[in-house]
Amino acid sequence: LLTAHGALGAPGAVATGTTAHVVALAALIGFGTKAGAMPAHAWLPRAHPIAPSFVSALMSGVMVAIGFYGLVRVLVEWTAPLAWTGPVLILLGGLSAVGGITYALFQGDLKRLLAFSTIENVGVLLLALGSCLVLRRHGQLGWASIALAAALLHVVTHAAAKALLFLGAGTIQRSAGTVDLDALGGIGRRLPVASAALATGALSLAALPPLAGFASEWLVLQSLLHAVAVPGVWEGTLAAVGLGAL
Repeated sequence: LLTAHGALGAPGAVATGTTAHVVALAALIGFGTKAGAMPAHAWLPRAHPIAPSFVSALMSGVMVAIGFYGLVRVLVEWTAPLAWTGPVLILLGGLSAVGGITYALFQGDLKRLLAFSTIENVGVLLLALGSCLVLRRHGQLGWASIALAAALLHVVTHAAAKALLFLGAGTIQRSAGTVDLDALGGIGRRLPVASAALATGALSLAALPPLAGFASEWLVLQSLLHAVAVPGVWEGTLAAVGLGAL
């Protein structure tokens, strides 16, 4: 469907040449910050712990989706295929995914932990979009379509799972008066429904089958493996940013 629609075919781009590079860079900074991608992520783990839980659910689902939607529209539809955008998105996605989950491991506040989990999932989305752009530029439209479809599926998966997690965290906070993980021992017996919601959301984002998170992240992984194996993709990126002589 994506290929037939023409989004990944020969683009009727509105920006080419230097303009395309400027527009792509501006979109990457602006929408990347909106989505909470590293290194422009600082606002997100500061906002979630002080926001009401239903607001955090919207921030992690809707606001991230808006930022990602902007990147898709600009980089896939509104600019010509560029040599550097795909590999740069892959690198930023890897940084956000690894950095986000690493920071999450050391959090004692449940809502702050979930905020860093959002950053990690933004990284997964950037990996998928970067793979899509690399594969599209090199004529592999089938795999490019799969990469974009995987990203869109993960947007929905992450929004649903993170809504479960934040609303469950809010229920626990109202009942226990805290989201300090060290003080929540035995909460599963007191709040079985909220705990089940938390477990379901966590298992989905951990990509365990048969939940939707497994399907989306598996497709992202497959498209990423095809993208990084494209001959000359990294050399072309260095040449595009003026570092080819290195």
